[in-house]
Amino acid sequence: MHEARAALLPRLTLTATADGAGDAFNDVNGIDDLITSVIGSLTAPIFQGGRLRNEAYAASAEQRQAAADYVGTAIAAWREVEASISSDRSLQVREMELAQAVEEAREAQALAEREYGRGVATIFELIDAYTRRIDAERGLISVRADRVTNRIDYHVALGGGAAQGGLVELRGRARRDEERRDE
Repeated sequence: MHEARAALLPRLTLTATADGAGDAFNDVNGIDDLITSVIGSLTAPIFQGGRLRNEAYAASAEQRQAAADYVGTAIAAWREVEASISSDRSLQVREMELAQAVEEAREAQALAEREYGRGVATIFELIDAYTRRIDAERGLISVRADRVTNRIDYHVALGGGAAQGGLVELRGRARRDEERRDE
């Protein structure tokens, strides 16, 4: 933008040539050419003022657009971060509830196994207890995977990991950690 504004100001450019043909300063045509060149250099921005002024306005508009784009990008990044934080909180609550459900399903399965062993429960009640435990564990695994993915997205939204291509490696580590916890 500064260059476009500076182009509006008059410029004085002096050039000289030398030849061995005689006294160029005493030659009237040489002085007239010099004056014409100086006046032409000083008046050129005046005659091009509309074009140069429009270039200055365009440069200023481009600078304002770049600033607006930067602000828009920053706001979008903050929204992503806030959404990840909010999502993590709700996933954490869901994970705690499902962990409690898994524990209860395991206790119900153990009770059904004892009752089946004593002949009080049927095989269908035992199978039902196994199915509820498996479903509860599947839900817990799913919400933990969602939470890990959300944390990766949060990390990337903050600008980490993606610049060095570490996103794939980070997700691989998260999956390995999740598998170790489930074992």
